[in-house]
Amino acid sequence: MLPLFALTIGLSAALLFSVQPMVGKALAPALGGVPAVWTTCLAFFQACLVLGYLYAHVLTKRLELRGQVVLHAAALCAGLALLPLQLDLSHVETQRPTLLLLRTLMLFVFVPVTLVSASAPLLQRWFSLSSHRLAGDPYFLYAASNVGSFCVLLGYPLLAEPLWDLRTQGLLWTFGFAVLALLVVATAVVTTRSARRPAGRAQDDGAAARVDTPRGEVGLWAQRGMWLFAAFVPSSLMMGVTAHISLQFASVPMLWVLPLALYLLTYVLAFARARVVPLKVVAWLTPFGALTLAPTLIGDVAAHHWVLLPFNLLVFFVLALLGHYRLADARPRPARLTEYFILVALGGSLGGLFNAILAPLLFTATLEYPLSIIAACLLLPRLLPREAWRRELRFLAGLTLLCAALLVTTWLLGVEPLGLLAHVLIVGVPTVVCFGAKERPLRFTAGFLIISATLALHVSRSMGDVVYRERNFFGLKTVRIDAERGTVSLLHGDVNHGTQLLDEAGAAVPVAYHHPSGPLGDAFDLYRQADTPRAVAVIGLGVGAALAFLAEEDRAVAFEVDPAVLRIARDRRWFSFLRRCGDRCRIEIADGRTGLRREPARSFGLILVDAFLGGVIPVHLLTAEALDEYVARLGPSGALVLHISNNFFDLEPIVQAAVARRGWCARARFDSRPPGLISSSNYVVIGRRCGDLGGLLDDPRWAPLRAKDGVRPWSDLSSDLVTHVRW
Repeated sequence: MLPLFALTIGLSAALLFSVQPMVGKALAPALGGVPAVWTTCLAFFQACLVLGYLYAHVLTKRLELRGQVVLHAAALCAGLALLPLQLDLSHVETQRPTLLLLRTLMLFVFVPVTLVSASAPLLQRWFSLSSHRLAGDPYFLYAASNVGSFCVLLGYPLLAEPLWDLRTQGLLWTFGFAVLALLVVATAVVTTRSARRPAGRAQDDGAAARVDTPRGEVGLWAQRGMWLFAAFVPSSLMMGVTAHISLQFASVPMLWVLPLALYLLTYVLAFARARVVPLKVVAWLTPFGALTLAPTLIGDVAAHHWVLLPFNLLVFFVLALLGHYRLADARPRPARLTEYFILVALGGSLGGLFNAILAPLLFTATLEYPLSIIAACLLLPRLLPREAWRRELRFLAGLTLLCAALLVTTWLLGVEPLGLLAHVLIVGVPTVVCFGAKERPLRFTAGFLIISATLALHVSRSMGDVVYRERNFFGLKTVRIDAERGTVSLLHGDVNHGTQLLDEAGAAVPVAYHHPSGPLGDAFDLYRQADTPRAVAVIGLGVGAALAFLAEEDRAVAFEVDPAVLRIARDRRWFSFLRRCGDRCRIEIADGRTGLRREPARSFGLILVDAFLGGVIPVHLLTAEALDEYVARLGPSGALVLHISNNFFDLEPIVQAAVARRGWCARARFDSRPPGLISSSNYVVIGRRCGDLGGLLDDPRWAPLRAKDGVRPWSDLSSDLVTHVRW
C-alpha cells in the first residue's frame, strides 16, 4: 500500500513542478525573456495550488470515499481532454504583460495544474483512513512528494531541456497525467479495501499529532495566522532570490529552478520523520546569514561577483528551512490536514502575489527581497523569557541613536558610500550590538530593520546622480547622469542600454557600444555602400543611439518590448536621438520578431538586433527560425547585424552553428576598449553571400566566427543556454 501511495503522490508532484519551467520557457520569448515572466507564472501556479487544496478539502468533507473517487477521476479525465498544453504568445502585443500572461495561463493551464495539485492532500487524507500503522501521521508523504519535485526540478535543465524540445516535453507531460489518473483510482481501491472504518464521509481522526487544536477562537486563529506567515515568508524569499539572481546573472531555467528546488528540499527536511539538521542549528545560522546578506542587497556590493550566487542561495536555504521547520512543528491532527494545507498553500500564494504583483506597484526598487529576509527573522524561536516592552524600546532607541551617530560621522568624514569603511561603520558596529539580541526575535528583527534603513540612507548618497527611476513588469529602469564624463545613460538593472553626451554639440554622436569608430560604424558603412533598400530595422531601441547613423534619405523602424524604455528615450530632458530622427523613424511597442513579421519581405538594407547585453537573454531572438525571418526581410545585398556583447554568455558559437547550416557568410569583430566613453563591444555581420559583406572580408579586425564542437543552432522549441555561460 505505502509504495503505491508514495508513487502516486510523487508522480503528481513531479508533474506539478515539471510543468512550471516548461510553461515559463514557452511563454518567456514573447515578453522579452525577463525574470518577471517566471515569477508571474510561479505566482499563478501557487494560486492553482490553493484552489487544488481547497477542492480536496471540500471533496473530503462533503462526499463519501466512493463519491470522492468518482468525482476526482471524472475531473482528471476532463483535464486530460485539454491536453497537450497549447502555449503560444508569439502573435500578441505587450502593453499589459501581466494580464496577458494570466489570461493565457487561465485558458490553457489552470484546469490540469489545479487537478494535479489536489492529488497530494487528497491522497494523504485517504491514507490516514487506512489501516496502515503510519496512518495516524501521514505528513511524511508530503516530504516524499517534495523529494519527487526536487529531483524533477533539477532534472529539467540538466536532462529534459537539452534532450527534448517543448513539443516533446508537452507530450510526455500528457502521458504522465494519464498515468496519474490511473494510479489515483488504484489508490482509492486499496484505501476502500483497507479502511479502518467504513468508507464514509471524513470524520475527525483522534490519532496523535504534534499540535492539537487550540482551545478558544483566539487560539485557533492565532494558529492559522502562524501557518499563513510561516508559509508566506519562504515563498516571498524564494521569489525574491529567483528574481535577484536572474537579473544579476541570467534568466534561464537553471537559475529559475534552483531556488524552487531548494525551497522544496526545505519542505522535505522539515516534514521528514527524522530531522537531519536540528532547529537550534538553523536558528543559530539565521542571524549570521541575514545580517551578512541584506547589506549586500541594500548596498549593491559586488553585484556581478559570482560568489554572491551561491551565497544568496545558501542564506535563502537556511531562512526557508527555518520557516518550514516552524510550519512543520505547528501541524495539526490529520482531521484538519486539508485545512492546514489550504492555509499553507494560501500563505505561499500570498508571498508569490506580493513579489510578482504588488511589489512592482509599491516599490521603485527591488525592496521585497531584503524585506523578506528581515521578516524571516520573526520566525526565530524565542530562547529567552519575554522582557518588558520598556526594555525592548530602550534597546531599540539606543540602537537608533548609535546608527544615527555613525551615519552623521560617515557623512562628515566623506566616507565613500559603497566602500569597505562605510560598511564597517554603518553595518558592522550596529550588527555586533544587534546580534546580541538574536534570542529575542522581535528585538532582533526591529534592530535589523533599523540597521537596514540606516544603510539605505547612507547608500542614497551614491545615487545623487540618478535623475529618474521607473519599475514595471520588465524590470527597473534608471536614468543616471555622470557629471564627470558629461554623459547621461539609461540603465536596465545594471546593464547600460544607451548613453548620450550632455554637451549639445556632441550629443548627435553616439558613444558607449554604438560609437562610429566601433563595429556598428563599420556595419553602417557597409550598408551605405551596398545596392540595397534605404531602410533599417532595429530590434531593441535603448535610447535610440543606433538611429543616429541614419542619413537623410534613410527610413527606419525600431521595435521595443518595454513601453517605459520608449517613454524615457523620448524624454527631451535627457535624450535627443529620437527627436533628431523625426519622421524618418517609426517606433513600435512589440516583441521584435512579432513586429518584424508584419513588415514586407526583402524590404530592409540592414537589420540590427541589439538585445543581448545583459543576463536576461531573449533566446527566441537568436534561434534558427528567428535568423531565417531576419534574412527573409533583407533586400539584395542587405546585412544582418547582431550585437552579442555579453559578460555572461558566449553567443558567437551559437550564431556560427546557424550560419554554417544555412550556408551564409558572416564575420565578427570584438572591439576591446579601456573604460571610458567608448565601450568594448562584440558584433556579428551576416550576409546571404560573402560578396554582401564587401570590405569587411579583407578587414583584419573582422574575423570568421568561432565554432565549438557539439554546438547546435537554437530552435524555437529547443535551446540550451547553460552550456554557453562564461564561468
